[in-house]
Order: sequence, then C-alpha cells, then structure tokens
Amino acid sequence: MKNIFTYDHWNDINFNGLEDYEWKSFDDSDTRLSRLCFKANTWEDDTPQLCFDGVEKCKEVFKKINPNCEIVALEKCLFQRSYEGNVIEQKNIHRDSHEEDRWSALWFLEGSGGTTLYNKWDINALAYTSEFKPGRVIVFPSQYWHGPGFPVTGWRLIVNYVFHVKNLVDDEITRPLCECGASKEHPYCDSTHNSYLKLA
Repeated sequence: MKNIFTYDHWNDINFNGLEDYEWKSFDDSDTRLSRLCFKANTWEDDTPQLCFDGVEKCKEVFKKINPNCEIVALEKCLFQRSYEGNVIEQKNIHRDSHEEDRWSALWFLEGSGGTTLYNKWDINALAYTSEFKPGRVIVFPSQYWHGPGFPVTGWRLIVNYVFHVKNLVDDEITRPLCECGASKEHPYCDSTHNSYLKLA
C-alpha cells in the first residue's frame, strides 16, 4: 500500500494523571475501554495531558513527511485501552474518515498489539501490518480500511488522531468505495447510511 508512514518519534510519553481516568466501555465490552476525547471541535473536560501532547507530536511528524503541508485542523482524538481477550473480527475492520485530505496518526503508547491495514472491507484482504513499539506512530490516509492488533497478553494503550492535512503527499488518495451498496453517491461512500460499520 502507498502513503503509509511509520516513525519512532515519541520518546518522552508522560502517563501522569491516568491513574483515576474514567474510561468508558467500547461496544459493551469489559476488555475494550475508550474515550472520544475530541470531536466537533471540542475536547472532553477530563482529557489527559497525554492527548494534548500527542497533537504536537502529530504536527512534528506531518512536517517530517512534507515540510510544506498545510495542517488545517484536528478532527478526532480517540484514546483507547484494550486488554487481552479480544479477537480481531470482520466488524472491527473500519475507516476513520471518508473525507478527502484526512490523515490518521495512530500512536502506540504502552503494551502490545500493532495495527493492520486492508485493501478492502475484508478481514482476508490484509495489506500491511505495523508492529507495536511504544512511541511509534503510523500515519495513513483515513479512508484506508484497518483494524486493531489486539494484545495476546497484557494490554494495549493507543491514541488515534484524525487530521485534515492538505498536500501531505503528491498522490491523489482514492475515495473509499461503498461496501454495502446503500450509498447515496454509489459507488463512493458518504458515511451516512450504515451505523454498524461506523464509517462516520
């Protein structure tokens, strides 16, 4: 796959303040906890400092990829802790955004369990795997299908951002195809018609 970037860049991760952090269950699971810390231009009141630090680390990495890129805005920040007991399934394969010029920056913070990218919404269409290493980031177009590498033992702590970034690469990123056939703009996906796939 093209336009996937990996950097070992965050060497001074500060975990202070996480001891009493109020996680929420993800999909009614007691082994996957998460918080959507930033959405609709608003941060959650109790967002850990770590998530703010990560924004600056993302900007540094984007400028490494292309010093002339235009970082327009942060759009999402997902902070997640997963424990052993999860198994990757078809329903876990997802995209972070359907819009153009959106880039995901997924940071591995602590634990184990990388991230896998897929050529399409198919768990058998594996295209690329990034191994887990604390302080490592994987940057990729948010339209790319991907899924978590759940930890076999222990836990997995990550923070995942979606940024609007113009001119990060010279290539035009292909718009994602609709996988369920219900898109108003078929064959492209407008992310409004299928909540199960969580395309929005």
